[in-house]
Amino acid sequence: MLFEQPVWMIGFLVVRARYFFTRKLKCEIRTPDGFLIQTPCELISYWSFFVEHECWSSDWDEELQREVQPLILDVGANAGLFTHWIWTKNRKAEFIVFEPLPLMAAKIRAWGAQTGARISLNQVAVSDHCGEAKFYTDADNDTGASLRNDRYRKNEFVVPVLTLDSAVSQRSVFLIKIDVEGCETEVLRGATRTLKNARFLLIEAHTSEALARICNILPASQWVCQRVGSSDYLFRRQA
Repeated sequence: MLFEQPVWMIGFLVVRARYFFTRKLKCEIRTPDGFLIQTPCELISYWSFFVEHECWSSDWDEELQREVQPLILDVGANAGLFTHWIWTKNRKAEFIVFEPLPLMAAKIRAWGAQTGARISLNQVAVSDHCGEAKFYTDADNDTGASLRNDRYRKNEFVVPVLTLDSAVSQRSVFLIKIDVEGCETEVLRGATRTLKNARFLLIEAHTSEALARICNILPASQWVCQRVGSSDYLFRRQA
């Protein structure tokens, strides 16, 4: 990006450095690829994806760019930055996105209308059952919001809950990204059929115990695991 947009990138470096010292984002930032950064979390996430290349692997990146119309599932999309990142790599990709926070869902809808991306948004949480459940959050854009009650989040509200198997038809899925703050195994248990049709999984696991629980559902005989970030793991289906 430094070589493609040098003037913008220098300004972005200044904003990132200022945030590092002050922990404040003074104004919104429109990126050259069309994403509107409105919060410090979005600033950090954009930096992680586009500058540090967190979650990147040549395995899925090269295949993604060769695919004619890859299907991407974004489970726990928050502001939609992962979907945006993938879209910049292949603008013919199709997205099925899951995000229960109303403000974040509205932001994703606006992004889809602005970009014309092929996106289907589900304002729901994803788990191992269908119905309703309490969702816990500290703010309208809380990146740590979850179905799991950690007793630290002050707000709760009831959200619809779906399984991936109930929401996704039996289609070939290029990549499933799961970022659900401790509920990863529940999402996987509700995706038995969907997983059989998936090529790559990108899953957040904050602890070794969480990773072990995920690996119990995704056996090494079927999936190869690779660490691609501080708490992100890429699973590639064995040939």
